[in-house]
Amino acid sequence: MELSPNLSVNRNQASNLFIVVAVGFLCAVPVEAQQAPPAAPGSIPAETTVLIPAYDSRNEIELQGTIRRIETAGEDGPIGTHILIETATGIADAHLGNGRAASPTYLGLSTGESVAVIGMIESAGGRDILLTRILRTSKHVFILRSQHGIPLRGTARTSSAPSEALKGGL
Repeated sequence: MELSPNLSVNRNQASNLFIVVAVGFLCAVPVEAQQAPPAAPGSIPAETTVLIPAYDSRNEIELQGTIRRIETAGEDGPIGTHILIETATGIADAHLGNGRAASPTYLGLSTGESVAVIGMIESAGGRDILLTRILRTSKHVFILRSQHGIPLRGTARTSSAPSEALKGGL
């Protein structure tokens, strides 16, 4: 038996319709969600989630002062480079980030140096820490985080350009 072109098209449409109906049926079947058994009283849950508020550039502040101490590991807060800045109102902990791009050597930081930092205050480990987005020294301006608070990577020093140009000197 030979099929006419119109009959062949109708069979293809019918098979496509069957596939659409079958997929729709499978998607419409409710699936029961499995729930974890309740934790025993007094036990510590195996997994805990800590929500970190989103970085909001509308909440940024600027601090100016002198570097009193440089720490390369956070004890009660984020891991990475922290500079303790003496300001007119007291000591502020400014987190610069983690990794080579935030290291004091790469940034050329030293105690006693005057700096200005722009960032958002975040509570961590029972104290307030400034998540630094922009660091200004007497010679350079460093962009350490994006406007959304995401740490930026540094520039590798593999070219023959002077280090002044690689540090974002303005």
